[in-house]
Amino acid sequence: MKCQKHTALFLLAFSVMIVFNCPAQSKIDTTETIRVGGILQAVTLKGQDRSKPLFLFITGGPGSPGIYDESEAYLNELEKHLVVVRWDQRNCGKTLDLNPSPVKLHVALYGNDTYELVSSLLKQFKQKTILNGLVLGNCVGVLYGRQPP
Repeated sequence: MKCQKHTALFLLAFSVMIVFNCPAQSKIDTTETIRVGGILQAVTLKGQDRSKPLFLFITGGPGSPGIYDESEAYLNELEKHLVVVRWDQRNCGKTLDLNPSPVKLHVALYGNDTYELVSSLLKQFKQKTILNGLVLGNCVGVLYGRQPP
């Protein structure tokens, strides 16, 4: 009887551990500096469930401060349903603080960076990726869409 009680308690504890430690139900909230296009670039990933599709937010372009305050409200709401990837692309926000681009800027360069970043994200997360661009980010998204990984 004592052995059955201990076994039942062990199975209950093990089941609780599986449910609460399951990666499919775990939050993600991290800011990373990754090498994209030969330079360090700042990427923040946030979401209530890391198994949800990725939502890549591409900022407005060189010299922009990164994620605008106006965008935060809807990005915060999306975190309840998706893994939101905030990317300060080349010469924007935190990435510009880390290192300015050593090469001349052009839209194709941003497209290549997007391709490299999305490829890296897909290797790590293996789920759908939704792109959303702001101003120049729209152009970059279209370039990426022409030849996704």
